[in-house]
Amino acid sequence: MYLTFYIPASRISNIKVGQSVRYTASQNLAKPLVLIGKVKKIDTAPTPIHEISYVKVSAKIDPTKSQLSKIHYGLQGKSVIIVDKKTWFNYFKDKVLNN
Repeated sequence: MYLTFYIPASRISNIKVGQSVRYTASQNLAKPLVLIGKVKKIDTAPTPIHEISYVKVSAKIDPTKSQLSKIHYGLQGKSVIIVDKKTWFNYFKDKVLNN
């Protein structure tokens, strides 16, 4: 199953195929629907939407059986792409040393 979303062209330089994607659906559920996947395709040409250029990104997700019943076409939500990982120690070390 694929997730498709658009990123402003000015922010696409950090996005690479293979990066992790976390999608949180905008639903009124007691437990939010969170899907995990990987970026599989990034369009080469931007798409103009309301005079702003966006780049189409597709990610492959593998939902569980319980998640499948909550997914439908046109489901809206928030996508986050993890572009870098850092340990808590290195994060605080950089904060303290102003790096």
